[in-house]
Amino acid sequence: MTSKKATASSRKSNKHSSQGLVPEKYQSAALMGVLVVSIIVFLSGAFFGGSFNASDNAASNSFVPYLEQAEAFPLWNPHIFSGLPSYGSLLTTGHRWWDVVTEVFIGVTRAFGSIFDSDAARVSVTYMLYAIGMFVLMRSKKHSRFVAFFTSFAAVFSTFVIVWIMIGHNTKPIALMTFPWILLCLERLREKFTVTYLTVLIIAVHLLVESTHVQMVFYGVLAFGLYLMFEFVARMIKKETIAGVARSTAALVVAGILSFMMASDRYLSVLEYTPHSTRSTSPITAVDQAEADGGHDKGYATQWSFSPEEIITFLVPNYFGYGKLEYQGPATRNQAQVIPTYWGQMPFTDAANYMGIFVLALAIIGVWYFRNNVFVAFLAFLGVFSLLLSFGGNSPTFLYDAFFELVPGFNKFRAPSMVLVLLQFAVPILAGYGLTAFIELKNRQQQGAKQVAIIGLASMALFF
Repeated sequence: MTSKKATASSRKSNKHSSQGLVPEKYQSAALMGVLVVSIIVFLSGAFFGGSFNASDNAASNSFVPYLEQAEAFPLWNPHIFSGLPSYGSLLTTGHRWWDVVTEVFIGVTRAFGSIFDSDAARVSVTYMLYAIGMFVLMRSKKHSRFVAFFTSFAAVFSTFVIVWIMIGHNTKPIALMTFPWILLCLERLREKFTVTYLTVLIIAVHLLVESTHVQMVFYGVLAFGLYLMFEFVARMIKKETIAGVARSTAALVVAGILSFMMASDRYLSVLEYTPHSTRSTSPITAVDQAEADGGHDKGYATQWSFSPEEIITFLVPNYFGYGKLEYQGPATRNQAQVIPTYWGQMPFTDAANYMGIFVLALAIIGVWYFRNNVFVAFLAFLGVFSLLLSFGGNSPTFLYDAFFELVPGFNKFRAPSMVLVLLQFAVPILAGYGLTAFIELKNRQQQGAKQVAIIGLASMALFF
C-alpha cells in the first residue's frame, strides 16, 4: 500500500517537475508576457524619461495647441501656407465616435501611455501586439513555444522595425502589427470558416486601414494578395479544391470593403485633396519633369531607393553608416555638432535593414528544409520580391518601372526602400522554420545531422 502511494506520488511529482516553473497551460501566456516585458525593458529610457527626442515627434506635438483650440472637428489648418486641409492631408483628426474599433484601440494605447506618462509607452503597445501576433501565428503553424518566442523576439527587435519608435514614425508599427493577425485569419478561414476569425480579420484590416500610412497599407494588401495567389496556384497544381482559398479571398474583400466604408470620411477627403498636394506633382525645382498623370517625378520618387550594394548591410549593419552622431573636432572647429554618418546613395537613413546574421542564416535553412511548404514558398518569394522592388531607380529589372507606370497611385509613393518591411516581416518567420528544422533533425538519424552540418557550414561561408 505504501509502495503504491509512493509510486503515485512520484508520478505526480515527475509530472509537476516536467512542467517546469510554469504549468503547461500557462506557458504561452507567460512567454507572451516575457515579450511584453522585454519591449518595456528595451525602451525603458523613453518609458521613464518621457519620449524619444525625434523631429517627427516634435512636428506632431506642434499641432497640439491648434487641436486644443479647435472648437469643432478640425478640417483646415489656417497656420500653414496661409491655409491647408489638415484632415484631408492626414495631418490631424478629430473624435470619430462612430468608429468604435479605432476609438477603443486609441483609448487602450493612451491609457497604457498615461501609466508611464510617456508617448513612447503608448506607441509600444503596437510592438507588443505585433510580437504577440507573431507568436500566435507560429503556434497556429504547429511550431513549439520556444520557436514561436524566438520568431516574435526576432521580428519585433529587427533593427529597422524597432527604430521606428525612436525616430517618430509612429503610424508604421500600427500598420505592421496587423500583418501577422491578418495572415493568421486568412490561414484559418482557408481551412474552415468561423465567425471568430472573420471578426478578428475585419478588426485587423480595419486597424490597418486606420493606421493612415497609405504606403504601408498598400504593401500589406500586396503581401496578402500574393499569399492568396500562391495558395490558389498551389491548389491548382495539386488538383485540390480551391474552395478554401476562395473563402479567404471573399473574407478579405468583405473586410476591406467594410474597413474602407468606416474610414471613407477620411480617405475620400484625402482623394479630394490629393490632386492639389505634393503627392500629385513634382517639387517646384523639378516641375518640368512632372508626370502628366499626376504623381511624383520618378527621380524624386526614387531618392530613397535601396541599392544592391547595400545588401551587405544585412550582414554588416554599419557598412554604409546610418543615423547621426555628435562630433567635436577639427572638422567643426572643435564645436559640438550632430552630423550624419550614412554615406550610401540615399539622402540619409536612420538604421540599416539588419535583422541579425543568425536570424538570416536560419531563414535560409528554413527555406531549404521546408521548400515544398506553400506557406514557406510564399514567404521566400515575398522577401525576394520586396528586395527587388526596393531597388527603385536602381532596379536591375523592370519590376519597379512596371509598378510605377501601371499600378494606380503607386507613383505617389516615395522611398522604395520602405517595401523592405515585407522582408523584415518574412525573414523572422522563415527563421522560425529554420529553427524547427534543427529541432526536428536533432532526433533523427546521423545522416540528418550531417545534412544540417553541411547547410550550416554553407551558410557560415556566405557570411564570413
